[in-house]
Amino acid sequence: MAADRLLRGLVFGAALAFVPLAAGAQTAPGPVAVAPKAANQGVAVVGIDGARDDAFALARAVYTTTLRPRGLDELRARVLAGDPAPPQTGREIRDLADVRASLKGGDDAASRRLLASVAEQLHVEALLVVGRADPPADPDAGAADPDGGAPAPHLSSIVARLYLVETGEYDAARYEPGADGWRATVRSISSRFPQRSAPVAVARPTPPPTAPSEGQGTRPFYKSPWVWGAVGATLALGALFFFASQDTGDDSIHVRMNVPR
Repeated sequence: MAADRLLRGLVFGAALAFVPLAAGAQTAPGPVAVAPKAANQGVAVVGIDGARDDAFALARAVYTTTLRPRGLDELRARVLAGDPAPPQTGREIRDLADVRASLKGGDDAASRRLLASVAEQLHVEALLVVGRADPPADPDAGAADPDGGAPAPHLSSIVARLYLVETGEYDAARYEPGADGWRATVRSISSRFPQRSAPVAVARPTPPPTAPSEGQGTRPFYKSPWVWGAVGATLALGALFFFASQDTGDDSIHVRMNVPR
């Protein structure tokens, strides 16, 4: 009987001794899905210098193709092309309308900074800025006729220029509407900005375990203070249960401690 009580005491003491070890165990983190940063995509049309109608015509031609930015909604498209911000609209739309109204056709640093801020907000690759062409020095002069005849009249007072986000500069090319409107312009620009696939989320691998600091190598289990602490606690609790279960005298009433089965 005494041996049975001693065995139960040792088992119960071992269970209590190893509770802190189990509580301190941690589960290694698993892979975490990471969404990549969205890349700039598409071309937005901006109307300046009172060229609203021409900007709207170019925008309709651009936004029916893959050049349309994925994040551009109808309201922002109209404000960029030249419409004022509607009443009771949000602060972001009003600010966008104010920036567009501040744009001029020049290639100065202030205009480029404003264009850069618009492009950053829309996450686009480029901006097509539609405005009035610079008038010739002589209003009656036109392009020289290669056959030596009379100069050709100026065909259009509207010109579109391409602001590239990657370089922060205007492209050297200038685009004008032709007999088919802006279709030739859209074809030319589409070849420069092929359609891109949407980014795909990737799984971030679990970080490797932290390497031990210098001078600390891996130790065998029997050198761990946790192991010997658990063994000592087990022996102490077993001895306590053993002596507590013994008779303490010749009285008819015996002191006994019940161990859960």
